[in-house]
Amino acid sequence: MALSKVVDNSIEGLAASKLTGTIADARFPATLPAASGVNLTALNATNLGSGTVPDARFPATLPAGSGVNLTALNATNLGSGTVPTARLGTGTASSSTFLRGDQTYAEAGGGSWNLIGTAEASNSASLTITGLDSTYDTYAIAMSALVPQTNGKYVWLRVGDSSGIDEGGGDYAYSTFNKLDSTGALSSEYATSYHAIPVSYDVGNTSGYGYGGMYFLHCPGDSGVAPLFSGTYTNVSAAGRFSMGMGTGARRTAITLDRIQCLFATGNITSGRFSVYGIAHA
Repeated sequence: MALSKVVDNSIEGLAASKLTGTIADARFPATLPAASGVNLTALNATNLGSGTVPDARFPATLPAGSGVNLTALNATNLGSGTVPTARLGTGTASSSTFLRGDQTYAEAGGGSWNLIGTAEASNSASLTITGLDSTYDTYAIAMSALVPQTNGKYVWLRVGDSSGIDEGGGDYAYSTFNKLDSTGALSSEYATSYHAIPVSYDVGNTSGYGYGGMYFLHCPGDSGVAPLFSGTYTNVSAAGRFSMGMGTGARRTAITLDRIQCLFATGNITSGRFSVYGIAHA
């Protein structure tokens, strides 16, 4: 049997596989020689104590992960795609709901009066609001500070469907009552076959004159009942007298109503606003 050669208290030719136990740290040089790491296998990433892993060391396509353990993810790093509505809040997201501060989808205005549309006149022939449908059984129609281009004109309401505004000569009926300030007598008008629903008497266009009214549209047609109107108004007449009144009206037959229009009997609307609200039951 051949013995290993002992030189200066060292054993030459001793195979590393013959070693048992642990080599003391002091037996290693202060600086280990550089190594390529080519033959390192099963390297545990927890042993990486410094430096940055180069991008080239990652695959072109990262494996899919659940993201359960991702924390402190910055939303500013979202560069594409859309966050699903279910991740934003509870409730049903739709064109008629909004995300509240408590992350709940709800109808605008708390589900009571919801603005369908508004239009401001600027020497306009008429003002029309679309978007009415079977969602609401009652609509509120607000007409504010309407001033006629031509002095002493009536304000009219008309309705329509997807084919446009109904201007039929005998499609409407109405009944109105009017009182001219403290010196005037109560007067009334009605018609069972007309081409609009008058909602005022003569409106003046002198500086400071104009018209304001609030009407309600009941049964906008989806129930098979003809659209019905009722409301009150006030205006300053062409002669400068305050006029107060109330009225009712109807389109004589049902219609799949989706729009409503206000206008003066003749001439444009110099200024004013026309707004329509849907009134919810809850």
